[in-house]
Amino acid sequence: MEKIILKNGFTIYIDNLPNVHSFSIDLCIRAGSKYGKESVAGITHFLEHMHFRKLDNYSQSELYYHMESIGSSLLAATYNDFLRFYTKIHPIYFADALDVFASILKTKQWNHLYVEEEKRVVINEINEHRVMNIDDLFQKVYFEGTPLSKAILGTEASVKRITGKQLASYKKEAFNVNNMALFVSGPIQKSNLEQLENQLGSIDLPFGEKWTSNFKPKNFGNRNPNVTVVNQEWDLIDVDITFDVDIQRIKLYEIDVLNCILGGGIGSRLQMLLREKLGFVYDVSSFVEKYENFCLLRIQYTIDSNLFYQSYSALMQVLNQMKNDLNMRDLNTSLPFFTYNLNFNLDDTQENNFYNEYNVFVLNNNNYQCVMDYDEKSLHRLMNISNDLFKRENLSIICLGDCKDIEKNEIQNLSKVLNT
Repeated sequence: MEKIILKNGFTIYIDNLPNVHSFSIDLCIRAGSKYGKESVAGITHFLEHMHFRKLDNYSQSELYYHMESIGSSLLAATYNDFLRFYTKIHPIYFADALDVFASILKTKQWNHLYVEEEKRVVINEINEHRVMNIDDLFQKVYFEGTPLSKAILGTEASVKRITGKQLASYKKEAFNVNNMALFVSGPIQKSNLEQLENQLGSIDLPFGEKWTSNFKPKNFGNRNPNVTVVNQEWDLIDVDITFDVDIQRIKLYEIDVLNCILGGGIGSRLQMLLREKLGFVYDVSSFVEKYENFCLLRIQYTIDSNLFYQSYSALMQVLNQMKNDLNMRDLNTSLPFFTYNLNFNLDDTQENNFYNEYNVFVLNNNNYQCVMDYDEKSLHRLMNISNDLFKRENLSIICLGDCKDIEKNEIQNLSKVLNT
């Protein structure tokens, strides 16, 4: 991947894939609650929406028509730590797509009518998400006291407070040349580089600071464990079990491989025990959630309340077994996903772009690479990591649903097996 700087200071990352038949273009901006710069909760998400309401010389209908006439759509997503506009197009439409991204960069403000019209749309979206789910509760509880505890959408009250002046000010601060970048994957020709310079390099963009945030969640690595139980009138319990991962001691690729063994696939240890052998659940999964200076290993499943304690005890036993019982079968079914299979991204420009931007732009990690081998040394390293990771001091548990008979003390007692 090549990094180029346009004459106006705008950064472009180019991944030349000569054998594919599409381009993916992603504009990434460091924004969201993580940075603590949102003047109003949910303003980043609202700002995303406003670019579809009115975009420079495009009305909403004109924008949609333009994108459909080149066989694509402009898409966007707001996360807690970045904002993303993206599209995938045929190479012949490269310049047409760049025109839309130029319009995103040029748009500086919106009139009062457009702002008020979009508020109705966002408030409807908020109302459709009123029922709390396990991820909402996790965000609120696990990140309590930090910027990441705020909902991406904001609240109805906070959205109603947003003004056009605030949007313009926030965009100027966030969309500065040091705080955003464009990622392009596809069959790059010399003419495409010239189009990037001509269409984007001539735009007058503000200079400013690169937004950073280095906090860690409260009590990170110093839990007892933390247990949260919220009763709802449901028939089942949603369970989230999270382990704090210190990336100063554990490499990102190491936790990825360990996660794959634990619950990342249909043949993983949790799937084979809780679903296939015991028949407790329809599905159980684990995944790694990465941030700039820490990451989390999360396990989620849904269970009948009568089976909760049995399932939790069985899960604790799986975690303990991984401390001294990993084998070559585990490596054989995990390592390919983080070595050879990563090349699959090169066949899909959109997947490749997201992989690049998340590692380079969001995580500031330019060299993600799995360097494990299929040998006993790697197995020993993974077991050492399991001993370091699966401890009560790293553990947080959240239960949401039919929890009237679930006791925090009993969960804590069952968790003691991790430290034996």
